[in-house]
Amino acid sequence: MPRRILCRMLCRILCRMLCRILCRMLCCMLCCMLCRDDLAVRAERTVGAVHRT
Repeated sequence: MPRRILCRMLCRILCRMLCRILCRMLCCMLCCMLCRDDLAVRAERTVGAVHRT
C-alpha cells in the first residue's frame, strides 16, 4: 500500500509542524492517529520522567 507508506512518511515529517491542519488537508485518518499517538507517547514519557524524579 504505497498510499499508506506515503501517509506515514508525510506524518512524520509534516505533522510535527502543523498536525491538525495537515490532517484536515490530507484527509488521512492514519496521519491523525499517528500524530496523536506520537504526541501521547511523548507526553507519557515526559510525565513518567517527572513522576520518577
